[in-house]
Amino acid sequence: MEIRSVIGAFSDDVVIERKQTVYFNTFDSTEYEELFQKLAKNSYILNGNFSDSQWSLSEGISDYPIVISFDLDLYPNLNKALRAYTVVRIISGRNPLTVYNELATLKEIIFESNGFQDIRKFETFLIRCCNNFVYKGYRVAKDTERFLSFYEVKNKQHIIDICKKVGSYSGTNRDLPPFEDIMIFDDVLNDYFQSYPTEQTIEYLPILMWWLITNILPLRPSEFLMLGKDCVQYREHQNFKYGIKVPRIKQRSDTPEFITKYDFVEIDERTYNLINQSIKKIELLGIDSPYLFPIQLLTHFRIQKRDKKNNRVNRRDFDFLKKEFYENVVEKLYGHYGLERVKSGDTRHFAIINMCLQGFNMLSIARM
Repeated sequence: MEIRSVIGAFSDDVVIERKQTVYFNTFDSTEYEELFQKLAKNSYILNGNFSDSQWSLSEGISDYPIVISFDLDLYPNLNKALRAYTVVRIISGRNPLTVYNELATLKEIIFESNGFQDIRKFETFLIRCCNNFVYKGYRVAKDTERFLSFYEVKNKQHIIDICKKVGSYSGTNRDLPPFEDIMIFDDVLNDYFQSYPTEQTIEYLPILMWWLITNILPLRPSEFLMLGKDCVQYREHQNFKYGIKVPRIKQRSDTPEFITKYDFVEIDERTYNLINQSIKKIELLGIDSPYLFPIQLLTHFRIQKRDKKNNRVNRRDFDFLKKEFYENVVEKLYGHYGLERVKSGDTRHFAIINMCLQGFNMLSIARM
């Protein structure tokens, strides 16, 4: 398996990388422990030792640690190999969620194939995955090939040959909800915030802000939720008076680290005022946070208060809040049942479509 490391850079966007092929036996147990401790020192891993059965991985974008488990007690050698493999994957730049998904897939494969010993069971499992979900079959094949390029097992080549029979997965076009369902959601959202008192609507304020901002600016959900409380500015003597500072996330290829750059984008006075008014409403709840959407905004309205490890609303929190808005407002309050729900990332596509229709430069749109 290959890992990459940066050995030089011409600029922030142009770097020189070195590739190195790594196998399980490339490092011994002491060296893997040292690599683990280096990752822990740099806060990529948040707890413990290499031999622990659980690791917590730092996930800056979601502002919430991802817990991975090494619980293959029946296969201690594979368990150790998975720890080593995980260290190498983190070093090679895989983000924590990718590492979590790969590890979950590999553990499932190991259980289904009796530790890669039963080729017939492995092939049956792979066929079942391909028949049920094409993408999962593709992922099982690729994750198996990658792991076996790192760790030697009996009948390795036979298993890889089976994996190579799985065709490539080209993905599918994103299906957006029907236009009528989108317009009903838009009508309900606008009427709800105009017709009901702030005390009732403020719990769902992030939904309103998401709908208004990301339908105009093509932000990913994770970028939208990273907005700071100081994101809007008024600049009287500049080319445009009202602007918003938005994060742009780019993952580095040699580490699990994400680089966040900021663009200052023009907005209209109405949007500027709306964001400022929203900040003041949140502050009236006694919440003081550097984020536009602090986690206290959600916990404030919960009957059962739970300590949250994240400081701001993350993707999981937001998706759950949107689910509640559909159930409590769109369905129960307004009586619109059976709508296809807008996904958090759909509005970015709405914004891109609108920009194309307005004649924006296609290259500029592609870079967003």
